[in-house]
Amino acid sequence: DYNQVETPVSELLASARIRCIREDRNGCLWFCTYGDTGLVSMKEDGTIRSYTVKDGFKSNSVREVYEMSDGTLVVSVVGGIYLLRDDELVEKIEQEDGLTNPLTLTECEIEPGKLLLGTDGNGLMLLEDGMLKPFPEAEELSTEVILRIRKNEDQNSYWIVTSDSLYIMHDGQIREVSMNEAPNLHRYDVEFDNSGNVWLLAGDGIYVGNADDILAGKSVRYIQYDYKNGLPFIATPHCRNYVSEDGVVYMSGN
Repeated sequence: DYNQVETPVSELLASARIRCIREDRNGCLWFCTYGDTGLVSMKEDGTIRSYTVKDGFKSNSVREVYEMSDGTLVVSVVGGIYLLRDDELVEKIEQEDGLTNPLTLTECEIEPGKLLLGTDGNGLMLLEDGMLKPFPEAEELSTEVILRIRKNEDQNSYWIVTSDSLYIMHDGQIREVSMNEAPNLHRYDVEFDNSGNVWLLAGDGIYVGNADDILAGKSVRYIQYDYKNGLPFIATPHCRNYVSEDGVVYMSGN
């Protein structure tokens, strides 16, 4: 038997719409919510704090939090990007600062201090030293809706999922991945397991292929998982999935 356990943070977030949960290097949990609670932190000692428009956010609709290599937390809010250091808001980038599309969907640090932002209609943007500018290599992309940026640590490559395509950035070059075996145009996310495979989560199932072969531009025969061979549900867009230390991929289902 299982019983629901209430804690101070669960009571605070009882009516909130939670978009993302992250744990930072210090063991602090961060809850990104849509509602009055905004961004909520809970430290290991149980201390809870909420960051909202009262603290400088443009809105209380928080999509994601991302930790950079120096410990800076990048908070994606509907209306802007906000940087936290030592639990305090130290910088904000909003529309008047060059964020022409106020909604970012994904973030990825490509070098120390260089943050790549994927926006909902304005392509890829680069944030460096407090300055926001277009990412020149993004001219290769066929759309300006960027759903996910993932780094493959083994390859030192970056996999970019757009609303209709999959791209790889490697050695400063971006190229589209041929996906003739995956006709569905709806790509949502990519994950990497411990066996050298990439898992493409799409609107009609999961496609699994060898990441090195795909990077090398070889012809790849993907293994597809869908309703026909036992997949109980398909992936859901704008979600956060998880890969365990032993390489098991956990997918958020629809």
